[in-house]
Amino acid sequence: MMWSSARCARRPVPSVLGLVFALNVLAIGSAYAQSAQGIPAELIRYADMILVNGQVVTVDSDEPQKMTVAEAVAVREGKILKIGTTAAIRLFTGPNTKVVDLKGRSLLPAAVYSDADNAVPGGDVAKEAQWRGWVRTDMRRLLRAEGKLRGATVAMILDKVRRIVLQAYPGETVYVFAQKLGLPGMFKLTKKDLDKLAPNQPLGLWLGSSHGIVNSKLLKIAFDKGLPRSHLHVIKDENGEPTGQLGQQAIGFIGYHLRPWPTKKWHDTVAIPEAQIMMLQYARAGVATATGHMSGLTTTILNRLHHRGEMAIRVYPAHDFIRQNIHADQYLRRIGNLVDFALVDKTRGPMVKIIATAVGPHSGAPNTALSLLTIEPKIKLIEGLGESRHGYDKWSAQIWTGKATKDLTKEELKDTDYYTILLARQHGWNLSGIHNMGSAAIRLAMNAIEEAEAQKGKYVTERFKPSGLDHNIDWLPELLPQAKRLSSYLGFSIATRNVFKQRGFRARGLKNVLSLQYGEKRVAGMAPIKTLIEAGIKINIEGSKPDFKRAPIRWPMWYVEKAVTQVDIRGRVLDPNERIDRKTALTLITRWSARYIGEEKSIGSIAPGMYADMVVMNGNFLKQPANELAQLRPLLTLVGGVPSYVDPNFATETGLSSPFKKPRIPAEKVETALLKVMRRAIVFTGADGAEVTARLSSKRTKVRIAGKKVARRLLKAGMNCSIEYTPGKRNEASSVDCK
Repeated sequence: MMWSSARCARRPVPSVLGLVFALNVLAIGSAYAQSAQGIPAELIRYADMILVNGQVVTVDSDEPQKMTVAEAVAVREGKILKIGTTAAIRLFTGPNTKVVDLKGRSLLPAAVYSDADNAVPGGDVAKEAQWRGWVRTDMRRLLRAEGKLRGATVAMILDKVRRIVLQAYPGETVYVFAQKLGLPGMFKLTKKDLDKLAPNQPLGLWLGSSHGIVNSKLLKIAFDKGLPRSHLHVIKDENGEPTGQLGQQAIGFIGYHLRPWPTKKWHDTVAIPEAQIMMLQYARAGVATATGHMSGLTTTILNRLHHRGEMAIRVYPAHDFIRQNIHADQYLRRIGNLVDFALVDKTRGPMVKIIATAVGPHSGAPNTALSLLTIEPKIKLIEGLGESRHGYDKWSAQIWTGKATKDLTKEELKDTDYYTILLARQHGWNLSGIHNMGSAAIRLAMNAIEEAEAQKGKYVTERFKPSGLDHNIDWLPELLPQAKRLSSYLGFSIATRNVFKQRGFRARGLKNVLSLQYGEKRVAGMAPIKTLIEAGIKINIEGSKPDFKRAPIRWPMWYVEKAVTQVDIRGRVLDPNERIDRKTALTLITRWSARYIGEEKSIGSIAPGMYADMVVMNGNFLKQPANELAQLRPLLTLVGGVPSYVDPNFATETGLSSPFKKPRIPAEKVETALLKVMRRAIVFTGADGAEVTARLSSKRTKVRIAGKKVARRLLKAGMNCSIEYTPGKRNEASSVDCK
């Protein structure tokens, strides 16, 4: 190549040989552009799907004003290939590419729900009753089904437990769960009370996941199997004799170490189909990933579903193998660090991934007997919802020991999950899914995690993922500096649902118990989203199981609307100063929820290389009136580019369908006599000999007497009937044929 002058030195002159080469390349390219027949099919990689003519809100930035809004997206092999204009994305169309015309609708990242402990049956197994090898509903639901929840007494509960014991197999351990009844006197029960109900049968009565009472038979089994009599959580009377009252780690030993595995029949007929249904419900709401603390029982169910190809959404457990575990150090040594171990679909990517471990809670809830754990006191005590104005510390079993965690000696502290947090961090485990309600609870949890991080002698110094705390309501200004200091490795999910739709206390007919306990003004400031964001604290909006009976409550757009408007379900404006814009609200339940579990590089936004977890809405997200955002509904939910939910009308419009179908929980038919008939339920003996309470639906239950269709009010106790019902926690009779 020759240079003719200084001016020409800035512009090279191509040689004749170069021109010939360039022309040949253009000719070859033109030939291939005209026909791809000469290219092996393995080298042609068009997009699998393109979505065009829409409003793609990518959430590709933490700053709303910098967020990309595009027209179209190309998806290939489960990931986002390209975003851009419709014209640019159409270039990725091949002969087998599925083209979806959005027709101006919004395409958003699918939500990530961070409090989905019950995404799969057994997710919170410590809260499940069990007898005759079957995981069953709790006492509160049983009483409600029988119309006895209002006005329930301790004597009534004990009589119900007695009847349950009579149904159990001889020698079988019976687990009864009775949280949220709020009955004064429940925490005063001892083994002597349960011995009267089951003198020869091991029996445990759970008053929550962290407190329980066992009879003498079960207590002896626990001691024989290795529960130390000297353990802090083995409560003793003034003579040093165990009372049968067991705190967190001691009741955890019973609930996890001694609890028998549910029967294969329960796994096959209840757990698997209910898990499939729940995942489909999440997808219906626009959720692609569910995370939270989950048990070993859950991971077994998820493993089966994955290998059967039936995972409609991603489920990322915080495995609670060391939760309430007196042998936590041994388990950590035996298991090692499993963070990021995953079950991977070849197209959609990880469908089950262990993202953390979890420990037991240290605080209660507004509608339980232990209440929030707070720095500032309640303004009113409600009978049955805690006698302490500051709540009770579960880590120390304060309601029985009279001590908070801060009051324990170093040796006593080793018997708590506070110490387990230190052990977990030694082995490189982060923590997530930890129930954390109340200002004192937030402070206590931060202290534990900060001490764990600062300790010397860690075997694994690096952090694979951040730690995260669930719920986090009742913030005070004094907590912000520490939360900011820990923000590089600790996130907070904010349970806004607890202030926008407060919990009630059904056993006493009360609503909005937070406001009754703490006052409207204080409740309005319990979830200060904007304040926390501006303070530089890592937060996300916490999603839990969607409410399909009262949709759209607890659907992603419901959370977004509430954060934008600050209007609760009673129509009250909580705190107008905490309003945020809709893009930020969307970020908090997608991108920042993914960041909460350390997955922000793979899910939670729409960008090249991210998994194609996206939702097509039935309207325009950016133009929808703020107070009507919850009315937006998903038409299509993609998980790794595969439809997990398709609205029927949208399916007709686009030709899309989902490979995941709603299973039918196998019905069970029995010939038996009716034990009891109530207004909306019947009680009878099931095929396995257990007492069954099945609901009667005016629309779905067929009732016949002597072959003739009749009203359900004509059913009487003592009638011999053929009953077909769906087994599980929410039994419903599909047909009742009586003679």
